[in-house]
Amino acid sequence: MGVVHGYRRTLPCLLGIATGFALVMLLCGWVSGSLARILPQMGTFMRWVGAACILYLAYNTLRADFAFDDDQKPLALSTVSSSRFSTPRRSPMV
Repeated sequence: MGVVHGYRRTLPCLLGIATGFALVMLLCGWVSGSLARILPQMGTFMRWVGAACILYLAYNTLRADFAFDDDQKPLALSTVSSSRFSTPRRSPMV
């Protein structure tokens, strides 16, 4: 987006991505740590599910289309940070 709209206009979008990502990582770490303490036998299962999720994301990244849409406006900080919680890729982590 920065290439199409410039750095200053995409700064709220970049801050929203960073904020949402940090919140999701804190939440995932808290949930994973709690599960590991409550059910220690879940550790191996969580490792395998996490590895499968990373492989799935890597495969989809390789197949993605990275074309730019010139008519799209930059997204706002609140829109982007809230979208970090609604993405289906995050659901296996929580």
